[in-house]
Amino acid sequence: MGGSFTMPSPAARQQIPVVSPPARNRVAPALVAALALAALAALTACGGGGGGEEKPAATAPAGGSLTQAPTAGRPTPTPKGRTTAAAASPRAAVKLCTLVTADEADEALGEFVTGVLDLANKYCQYDTKSGIYLRIEPGSQGDFQAGAELQGVGGEPVPSIGEESVWFAGALGVLSVRQGDAYFRMVLNLPEVDSSNQLKIARGLATKAAARIP
Repeated sequence: MGGSFTMPSPAARQQIPVVSPPARNRVAPALVAALALAALAALTACGGGGGGEEKPAATAPAGGSLTQAPTAGRPTPTPKGRTTAAAASPRAAVKLCTLVTADEADEALGEFVTGVLDLANKYCQYDTKSGIYLRIEPGSQGDFQAGAELQGVGGEPVPSIGEESVWFAGALGVLSVRQGDAYFRMVLNLPEVDSSNQLKIARGLATKAAARIP
């Protein structure tokens, strides 16, 4: 036992080596994040890859119920009995008071007009102080039928006024005229004027009026 024995110092006993944590403990969080991103990408691809036509989004009006947006090409319903604007092509109504002027009425009646009664498409009447008058009213295709009568009096065809005209020599002289597809009547209340002179007056007024119909 000839050797000496040396006791380790307290400082040497306390120097315990520090071992770093395993590398897999540091890598695990990064791996989890990568897997989460991959799963999110897969879910996104499944939700938008149907390959079909994209459906229109539903819209909800303020205060109303949810309404599906209209599909392109869907026909627009037409209410029963209503004609669409594209199919309707009515002829514009003739404004009766534009067919004869007040000055022309003065001349025809032989006295000044004191009032004009314009009832749109019903009639237009030029009145005088004495009570005689000129009235322009819508005519009828029936005026030109065989055996047609007004005021119990049959009509007499009159040439060279509009495209067709008929004179009814009743208590009121009535000249019915067709110009194209427009019909109108010149009605004269001239009790002191005989029928032939009333026809002459009505002819002059109707000739001008027919030329004013578009």
